[in-house]
Amino acid sequence: MYRYIEPIKFHGLRKIYATRLFEKDVPPKTVQVLMGHYDISITLNIYTQVMEDKKVEAVEKLDKIFSL
Repeated sequence: MYRYIEPIKFHGLRKIYATRLFEKDVPPKTVQVLMGHYDISITLNIYTQVMEDKKVEAVEKLDKIFSL
């Protein structure tokens, strides 16, 4: 049985590339340079998304900061 792979556009590949770099904690400025963006806001606003595990990690860090 063959599995069908959904086609993906080039922009989608760039978005995956940027997101995976962020998942591996590559600094935003490094991702910007690798992607060839002149402005970091392009990298951050268009090519990345907030991953669920990163949101949980941020909340846990805040919890540690404010716990007595």
